[in-house]
Amino acid sequence: MKSSFTVSKANPESTLARFHFRAGLLAVFFIFLFLSLSACKPFPNCTDPLGCWYFQPSEEIGLATDESPLDPAHSHSLEIQRGLELFIAAHPDAFGHPLKLVVFPLGCYPQTVQTDFKQLSSLPGLFAFIGPACRLETKQTLRTVDQAGILTISPLPIYSDGELTRQLLLTQDLDDLASSARQLLANLFPAQTLGWVSENTTFHRQLMASLCPAHSDPGYACLDPVYLDGSITRLGPYLSPPLLAQAGVWVFLTSPQNFTSLNDLPDVLSAKKVSLLTIENPPPETLAYPLEDFFIIAPAPIPIPPEFTLSYEKRYNGQHTATAYKAYQAAEIIIQALEKTAIQLPDQGLLLPRQSFVEQAQSFLLAPSGLCIYPVRANHLDFQELECP
Repeated sequence: MKSSFTVSKANPESTLARFHFRAGLLAVFFIFLFLSLSACKPFPNCTDPLGCWYFQPSEEIGLATDESPLDPAHSHSLEIQRGLELFIAAHPDAFGHPLKLVVFPLGCYPQTVQTDFKQLSSLPGLFAFIGPACRLETKQTLRTVDQAGILTISPLPIYSDGELTRQLLLTQDLDDLASSARQLLANLFPAQTLGWVSENTTFHRQLMASLCPAHSDPGYACLDPVYLDGSITRLGPYLSPPLLAQAGVWVFLTSPQNFTSLNDLPDVLSAKKVSLLTIENPPPETLAYPLEDFFIIAPAPIPIPPEFTLSYEKRYNGQHTATAYKAYQAAEIIIQALEKTAIQLPDQGLLLPRQSFVEQAQSFLLAPSGLCIYPVRANHLDFQELECP
């Protein structure tokens, strides 16, 4: 059998039929080639110096936070989750891409925190991390998150790493806050001896080391801190008269809620100057304090829109904290920056230049507030005497 085709005068119809058959095969081939090239579109071109994120059509945009059973991380995580839930309820998608809340459980133990954050960073579809609520070894853990290409926005004070390209802070760095607190205490109690009562957590122990540095003079002297678990409600067994006599001023490094739960605080410290130092959030405005006359060192008040307050109270039947609103702000910043910089592709996918996005997100950040002195008079905050140096 020959492989070539010769026109036969005896059978012209056969020749014409074969010609049409070959033409039909050629047309089918070109149609198949066109469809194949259409299905295999090249990956969108990215010219951003830091690369790009790419979201396939209708792909979810994952916003994550960490969750721990241990306080204070548990309380902070709950408020971060609620802030994100409220935002997603009001803004369920961006460019047709659904927003998804991812809550990653971890133990918040020093020996496992690095492994926990490696697992968090490997979650599929994770775009941004709002946290951490567990603030142990944050410079190392957030470096792990950054190296995975995940953006971090921190609504709580943390020890940050200035070299990370995808980390944004909604508050001052903990080193800066500790420095501000030392300066305020030195101005209020120059050269005096301060007694300390602190929450018994790894985070608070790290912070105590910054407030009472071993190898420098902060402008005041420090007694060894007394560490109390969050469940403690009586101070007397831990502050003996000989210990109390060693300091004229006692500083509490704890939350306002834990401070007010100390039932015998007025009896134990009636003859002493007292200060409450809390660096995470402004103190609750409506809380009644157990002492009539003292002051609180805490972040400056944050203006929170009434509609956020109403949404929170309606959904959770309680009073929000500034942490919940900052988490809401973090999600808002992410979506606003995404809408300014994302390139919507013909197939409804999204191309998001990393450097342009981070710079745009940074432009939405407000200058972090410093620490203020809140006087307490007759067991309640006195905002008329509020001082924010």
